Formats: sequence, structure tokens, C-alpha cells
Amino acid sequence: MLEHLATADNIDNRDQAIDALGEAIRTTSTVVLCDADANGTLVDFVKRHRPDEPVTVITGEAEFSHIAAQIGDFDQVLGEVMEAVKADEPVRICADSAKEVRAIAARIHGKRLHMPGDYGAQQRRDGPGAADRASMPS
Repeated sequence: MLEHLATADNIDNRDQAIDALGEAIRTTSTVVLCDADANGTLVDFVKRHRPDEPVTVITGEAEFSHIAAQIGDFDQVLGEVMEAVKADEPVRICADSAKEVRAIAARIHGKRLHMPGDYGAQQRRDGPGAADRASMPS
């Protein structure tokens, strides 16, 4: 969660967003965080904003072998999605970037929305692996 606040491309004022999260944690009666990417940094963030209260971390294992998922960069995912749409197959897209999902949706609906790495014509500007994969959301 903190990583998303720190790196998301749709947050105008990161410091203000992180301060607002801290204020929400500090002033609410109960805090429950569910985050597959939770780590010590997130737990420490909660402890800093609720220093007099205990923090309980519950961990568990989950079996997801029944779920088929494909992971790829934007161009690969776009190509596969367009093929599935043309074949009238159902498609579910999970991505780290709402901007990329909107670009794919625009393509499906026949609009031309430019994305970095567009069909391999350009290199991604935000670095390898930054948000160029489709994956299960966290």
C-alpha cells in the first residue's frame, strides 16, 4: 500500500496522501489492513501512528493452483487481449496501472490511445518491469 502511494502515477501530492493515510490510521477506532504485499515497513507505519496500541499481524498461505494467469508486458498483454476480444472470448485484466487498463479498454472500443512501448515502437520510459506487467492486484 505504501509503495503504491509512493510510486503511483495518479497521485498529485504524495506527501499529502501519505499524511492523510497516517491521519486516518491515527483517528479511526479500528485499523484492519489486508495487503498481500504487507511487510515490516507497513507494520512500522501503522505502529508510528498508533504507538500505544498493539498491532497484530495475521499471515496465511493460500492455494491458487486452480487460477490460470498470464503475466506479460503491455505490448504482449494488449496483443493477447485484442485476439481474445476478436474471438469473442471473455477477458479479465488485472494490472498495476489503471492508465494501462484504460489504454487497453480504449483499444477495445476502437479509440487510439497512445501508451509508451506502443506495439514495441518505443521503449518504456518508466524503466523495465516498473508497471508493464499484468498481474493479480495487491
